Amino acid sequence: TVALTVDDTVIYFTMNASADAISALFRMPKSGGVPAVLDDGVIAPIQIDGPTLVYTRMVATPQSGGFSITYPNVIQLGDQCLFDTLPNAGGTRSVQGAPAIDGAGGVLWLASSSGSAPPSILRWDPVTATTSVVGSASSVYVTGFASDADHLYLAELTDSSTATTTIFAMPSTGGTQGQLASVPGQVSIAGVDSDSVYVAPTAFGGTMAGGSFTRIDKATGVATALSDVSGSVANRVHDSNVYWALGDRVLRSPKAGGPSEVVLDLGDESTSILAMAFDDCNVYVAGTVSSPPTSAGRTTASSAIWGQSLPA
Repeated sequence: TVALTVDDTVIYFTMNASADAISALFRMPKSGGVPAVLDDGVIAPIQIDGPTLVYTRMVATPQSGGFSITYPNVIQLGDQCLFDTLPNAGGTRSVQGAPAIDGAGGVLWLASSSGSAPPSILRWDPVTATTSVVGSASSVYVTGFASDADHLYLAELTDSSTATTTIFAMPSTGGTQGQLASVPGQVSIAGVDSDSVYVAPTAFGGTMAGGSFTRIDKATGVATALSDVSGSVANRVHDSNVYWALGDRVLRSPKAGGPSEVVLDLGDESTSILAMAFDDCNVYVAGTVSSPPTSAGRTTASSAIWGQSLPA
């Protein structure tokens, strides 16, 4: 999975240098230039918290008997390029869900010691520099994980026979976990704002599912379908719109509902947009460009990042 995020001056992204390489974390100026490698073995997504980056990286963990096993762990990269591996808690060892950041600078993630049990919800406290277990998912099939200033949101596939996903909410520091809404299909959490949680279809078994970009009201749990996004790869929430990628295009529709419009068209059907990010005025996308098949039927793919100002 490709990750892409931006701050005031810099683009951060993950990408594989070759087909058999472990993905690395890169940084480059928004104006373009040669990307610099910051870290290796990084797994999407990347979260920015002021001068700090938070992400997941494969880390070799010592075991009894003098050998190591590589597990995903949450990494904090500070403004002086100093790495810290945030500790797990409660006997967990492997990160199962991408990190999220709450309004107090706490870092939250899912971790487990067994693939057969629902993962625990962990929170690292920046004041005490310690990690604690603040809750647990109710299912092993967590498809989405996000936070706002004081709450954590999980999307869980609660009924595989009917492909129903339930969205749960709980205080980020721990407390009662309540059901916010259930929606049809397998969805992930595309974004959160002050009023709503936004979900969109996610790939299952390599196949994109059909469905709608849906807004869920935090106060009432009422779900409102905004736009059909069947086949979309990347989904985000920004300003007053929801955005999604289809092939070489980015489309958007208003959060309040309404017709969709194309805001970026690369004009190349061999291009697939895999991730997107925003600043106040621009959209940035990362993706792959496939070459025409050779006489032997082989194709190659190169990676690129594009940027364009957003229409008003």
